[in-house]
Amino acid sequence: MNNILDVKNKIIDIKKAIDKLANKHSDDIEFVDTIKNISNEYKFGSIESIENYFNDKVNTDRTLRVGIVGRVKAGKSSLLNSLLFDGKDILPKAATPMTAALTYMQYSDKNYIEVEFVTEDDIKNYKKVHDKFEELLKEKINKLKKDQNFHSTLTNNSYNETDIEERAREEIMQENEYLASGYDNYNDIANTSKTIYNEVLSQGVKKIDFNNVEDISGKLQDYVGVSGKYTHFVKSLNLHIKLEELKEVSVLDTPGFNDPVESRNRKASELLQKCDVIFILMPSTQAFTATDKDVINKILKKEGIQEIYVILSKIDDTLNGSDNSYMANGDLEKAVKSLLTSQYQYIKKNFKDMSANNNDTFDGIIKDIENRVLYSSGICDSLVKKWGNWSKSEETVFKNFAESYPDYFSKAEKETSIRWLNYLANIDKVKSILKSVADKKEDILKAALYKFEETYMNNAEEIKSELKEYVKTRERRLNTMDIDALSKQIRDLEKKCVNLESDINYVAKNTIDTWKYEAIDNGLRILNDFFNEASGKVEGAKGEETRSWTTGILFWKETHYDTYTTVNTNQVINSINLYKNKFNEQMYITLGNMYIEFRELIISKIYNVFADNGLEVRESDISRSVSAIINEYLDKKVTYTDNIPLAPNGKLSHSSAEKFIAEADRYLQKMREDFRTVFDDENISSLANKLKSIDFGKETLEKQKSELETKKDEVQNKKRAEEKWIIIKSEIVKLF
Repeated sequence: MNNILDVKNKIIDIKKAIDKLANKHSDDIEFVDTIKNISNEYKFGSIESIENYFNDKVNTDRTLRVGIVGRVKAGKSSLLNSLLFDGKDILPKAATPMTAALTYMQYSDKNYIEVEFVTEDDIKNYKKVHDKFEELLKEKINKLKKDQNFHSTLTNNSYNETDIEERAREEIMQENEYLASGYDNYNDIANTSKTIYNEVLSQGVKKIDFNNVEDISGKLQDYVGVSGKYTHFVKSLNLHIKLEELKEVSVLDTPGFNDPVESRNRKASELLQKCDVIFILMPSTQAFTATDKDVINKILKKEGIQEIYVILSKIDDTLNGSDNSYMANGDLEKAVKSLLTSQYQYIKKNFKDMSANNNDTFDGIIKDIENRVLYSSGICDSLVKKWGNWSKSEETVFKNFAESYPDYFSKAEKETSIRWLNYLANIDKVKSILKSVADKKEDILKAALYKFEETYMNNAEEIKSELKEYVKTRERRLNTMDIDALSKQIRDLEKKCVNLESDINYVAKNTIDTWKYEAIDNGLRILNDFFNEASGKVEGAKGEETRSWTTGILFWKETHYDTYTTVNTNQVINSINLYKNKFNEQMYITLGNMYIEFRELIISKIYNVFADNGLEVRESDISRSVSAIINEYLDKKVTYTDNIPLAPNGKLSHSSAEKFIAEADRYLQKMREDFRTVFDDENISSLANKLKSIDFGKETLEKQKSELETKKDEVQNKKRAEEKWIIIKSEIVKLF
């Protein structure tokens, strides 16, 4: 264990070196704030946050976390339906990024769904995406009007406004699904009835109970899918399911890459960084697009995830192509082998290219490509499960298979057809991989622990790299700044300083109060669910038994009965331990998301104060300043370590059992109150009180004015500024 602690101390020493650099140049507030913000992004926000992350990785008493990532329509829902629900359509399929929802599935003795809705700030972000689409649409229309090649494709070289607008829309949708989906979603929200709009924003989170797994799809109809009443307002779905397959692993199903729901992107990133294993889904017809590589690179480089598998989905689409069946001359096995050989080479090349910047992150896939890259077909699995009761589209798929590979598929040869459909579905192989990673849980978690050092060292290098880029920006800025414009900005700021300070403090106080009560309400709902679940497990460990005995003889014989309480003490203690560990895990994520929402909310509110007062300021400048003010307060510290004062005695009965159950109930009640204290008093209320003690108006204005003064001073003393940045560049290189 000593060497593990040495690793942690090494990382903490790097954090201290970064802080030392910031302190040395404390006169340059913009530089100091940049250091703080970049450090926070790469998990070097504080020594405490480093220790929290370290402790999470050390904790091996938890389920294995498996992340499923991929583009929209990559087949994630189909795969999970096959893996977890025997091919039944339990999880709805997403049609666009806006009809997708972040879904986290975990084991629970009680079945329920937790639906989290978007906030008012999320909707404002949709509006920004909508406006960006409108701006791009106008540019496209004007460009097409001047494009002679476009005109030559038209009859009589003429067009009307509707034609050209449709063409422009089509081009944007092909080039940027993010903007197109965001545009459509905002329009749908804007056209929603006021009743639903108000209902969603007032609820925040909604809990839906269900009895059986088969009920999930029906319960979700209003919340997921193109026609759902609340679809466009759903941010995430947490499925708590009594399912054996989830006892060893919890599963995160992310929306498609480049999700227009920015807050959902952040939450996905927050959860993905806690995953131990990643399954990357790519359609076999279009694997490894630029978007795939960009997102995979970002997630894996920052989070240090080692266990990676690729699943080529929808293999039926590729095999049913005329070229593939023709080249294989109707030999299905030959066609699959040919397809996989070419895909292995292509995928290996892409991962090798990505490894140039990621050290050995992808070595596992490159060296073991045939076992790390799988294929699957959701529709083939469905054809097997629903044999003969197919939809029109399923009928068409099977007909195409029968025509392309007649020796393998025929309705008359059911057993043969099912065998080869299972071969293409390949679900058993994927299940075996999932089981193998669950069986390797201890080894995987140990490997993740040792990966801790590499992840943080890589992140430290990223901090150095971004600081170097920042210095280049400051050096370039020396040649572009206008001293008269800077002087005017300073005068304008000073003129309105009193009103600005008052307005900012008023807005900050209201923002903190609003956020605090919403955060507490949300957290207490989660805590109540925890308690009900734990109480149910303790109750489930309790039983009753009856013994009988006879007294007297002959006609005076009498049978007596005694019904008494029993309890499995080991089961009770294990349940309470699970309750405690789940609290630590879930609250870490919950608080992290709450803090992110607060940061964005207060930045937006303060920026609006500047804008309302007619001052020219970039939102990025306000974001940098405000983030630096509050980041040190936003560490996600949630750890409950109280030892359980109950001894495992196996099975107890009679008064011993009743006494043990009473002690367990008392301890659960104590834990419930302790959890409230940890969540509220130690985190939310404590944070709110600290934030209220900040003079946001004074500190924000000081930072803004100091940045302007620094810029002005650099312009006036350009040579000295140039020398300063040369020295800082050298210090960054020698940082650690």
